[in-house]
Amino acid sequence: MSNSNVLKHIESIDTCGFQGTNFSHLRIPGNVKIIGWDAFKGCRNLTSVEIDERVTHIGVGAFCNNYVLEKIILPSSLEEVGNGFLACCYEIRNVIMKAVIPPADKSEYNNSYFSEKSLTTVHLYVPTQSIELYRNHPIWGKVEKILPIN
Repeated sequence: MSNSNVLKHIESIDTCGFQGTNFSHLRIPGNVKIIGWDAFKGCRNLTSVEIDERVTHIGVGAFCNNYVLEKIILPSSLEEVGNGFLACCYEIRNVIMKAVIPPADKSEYNNSYFSEKSLTTVHLYVPTQSIELYRNHPIWGKVEKILPIN
């Protein structure tokens, strides 16, 4: 299922807005600024996500329980991500984070963005000048493989 027309005219994706949909690839266009809690939770066929610039916030569990999700590209505009936004994404292997400053989680229960298992298998790609910022971050730093974007 293609999302090219579905997301074209919205600025904010509500909580549970597309939960359980049949997307296989998701491209969130630049008109979207906020992705709500559990917005794309449980999309069983979702393998890749690309988020265009202008998105500043991703809610708690926004992409959780997407068991076959392998890759997500996050924009440099990202300022805040919610706890567990990629929890139970057991096949996630590549997270490309373009933000120079590690996005924060301002919630009271900010313990991880990933499932425990994923911390050893995911490759987190970040801007070269930001590698140490991510490694020293209390949450992003839990990822074992933090590498420069090529």
